[in-house]
Amino acid sequence: RVELDVHAAAHAIGDLGLGHQVELARFPPVQRTIERRRQVAQRRAALEFAVDVWEAALDGTFGLRLSASFDPLGGTASSATLGQAGFTQIAATAGSDLPRPNIWYPGPLASQLLNEDISNGSGFHMQATFNSDVDGPTVLGSATFYYGTDGSLPPGRIPFLAVALHELGHAFGFISLADLDTGAFPSGLPDVFSDNLTRTGAVNEDFTAMTDSERLAAISSGELYWKGAQVLAYGVSGSPPQVNAQGEVRMFAPNPVQPGSSVSHWDSGHVPDLLMEPSLTSN
Repeated sequence: RVELDVHAAAHAIGDLGLGHQVELARFPPVQRTIERRRQVAQRRAALEFAVDVWEAALDGTFGLRLSASFDPLGGTASSATLGQAGFTQIAATAGSDLPRPNIWYPGPLASQLLNEDISNGSGFHMQATFNSDVDGPTVLGSATFYYGTDGSLPPGRIPFLAVALHELGHAFGFISLADLDTGAFPSGLPDVFSDNLTRTGAVNEDFTAMTDSERLAAISSGELYWKGAQVLAYGVSGSPPQVNAQGEVRMFAPNPVQPGSSVSHWDSGHVPDLLMEPSLTSN
């Protein structure tokens, strides 16, 4: 169960609505207010729809809280960060409270497994920020977010629902904690996401069993794959190198490393696109 902090989200979204005064300057003050409120409602409705999709896909009884806002993240006429999200806390135990000792669990997952609040003291287990500049006239040109949830996409628009679903995936735990500069794990402990990674053909294929230097090499090798049993059982379609002979699915591990993208996404070459790829395309 995920509780979207609607009050906080509405406050943040409402504030960011003021950032569109230039775009809405052609409207009289009253209509400008109406347009701003309409956009706030559309944003919140689309985000709540994305939360509902994830709720239906996941098992769990412990209530999680998500803090979400629209903030100016900048960008250019041709590229921009559409959103960013993550969990607020990680947890590991030396005993048997969690299924596996001495391995990091993202806070939302640990909260479910322990049936207790694993957050950073803010009361939120997950945080998400979406780029309000996309709805302005400069970033990505005339392309703005489409907040509909009807499965259609008008020409020249960006599907906010797909962006929200992607970012919530990271917030739930689709993130490796391996340091992209050193290959090290926090406090020397691996994390449950990284435990599903393997480097095909390496002397030491297990990503979490590698030395830091071996892991650092794997991060930019282009040979990093997901070996998790549930993904293998699902059977992602594709041919080498996107899916190897064992049915393992290729991860995004380019050279040079791309901070914020490497390791914590599926490879960008999958067709059709997978939700957790590093960039949004029309495939």
